[in-house]
Amino acid sequence: MLKVCEHKLFSDNRVRELQISRPPVNALNFELLESLKEEVLTATDDGVGALVLSGAGGVFSAGMDIKETASLSRTDLTRTFQALKDVTLAIGYSSIPIAAAVSGNCLGAGAVFSLFCDYRVMSKHRVSFGITEVKGGMKINPHIVYALGRIVGEHQAQNLILGAKLLDAQTAYQSGLADELVSRQLVVSRAVAWCDRILKLPPGAMAGTRDAARSKLRETLAVMEAEAIEVRVNEWFEEDVQSSLRRLLKA
Repeated sequence: MLKVCEHKLFSDNRVRELQISRPPVNALNFELLESLKEEVLTATDDGVGALVLSGAGGVFSAGMDIKETASLSRTDLTRTFQALKDVTLAIGYSSIPIAAAVSGNCLGAGAVFSLFCDYRVMSKHRVSFGITEVKGGMKINPHIVYALGRIVGEHQAQNLILGAKLLDAQTAYQSGLADELVSRQLVVSRAVAWCDRILKLPPGAMAGTRDAARSKLRETLAVMEAEAIEVRVNEWFEEDVQSSLRRLLKA
C-alpha cells in the first residue's frame, strides 16, 4: 500500500519518497494511513533530510475510500478518522521539508495532505485538484480552510470549498496550488530536485526560516489537534451526511 524509495543524490542529501499505492485510485483507508503516519514520523530518526509524497499509477490520491468508510462500525470509523488526523498532523508538524509529487488526480484528503506540504510539483495533464467533502455533507474544518486560504486567498478558498470545485493543472498552477507544472514522467524527479536544492541551504537558516513561515499553519493544526475525534465521528452519523453519502454511492 505504501512504497518507500530512497533517492541517491550526488550531493549525499537523503531524500525519501513515500508512494501511495492502492489501485485503482489510491484511496485512503486505515492501514494505508497508519503506514503513512509511521513513515513520516520516523523519517528524521533515519537521518532523512526531506520527503517526497507521491502516488502510483498516474494518480496522487482520490481521498478517503468512501465505500469502505461508509461500511465501518463506529469503533472502526473512529480509529480511521484518528489515523487521518494523525497523518495531517505528521505532515504539518514535520521538522523536515516535504514535497508533493502530484502526477494525477488529487482529491479530498489527498488534496489536504498536499496543502500541508512545503512544495507541490504537478503534472501538466490529466489532473483534477479539489476538496469536495461538502458534497458528502461533511463540514470542512478550519485548518483546511486556512491552509487553502494561505495559498489562494481567503475568499477564493471559500469559493473553492463551498463550490466543491475541481481545478485542472493549469488553473491550480495559476492559483498557487502547484509550484511547478511538468510532464508526468518528471513530477517525482522535480520534487526530489527541489528537496535537494533546499537541503543545500545552510541547515540552521533553512530550518529556522521554514519554521517561521509555517508558524501560523501550525497554530491552526494545534486547534485541530485539540478537538476530540468524536466530534467528527458524530457528524458522520448525522442524517444529512448519511443521506448525502447514499446519493454519492449510488451515482
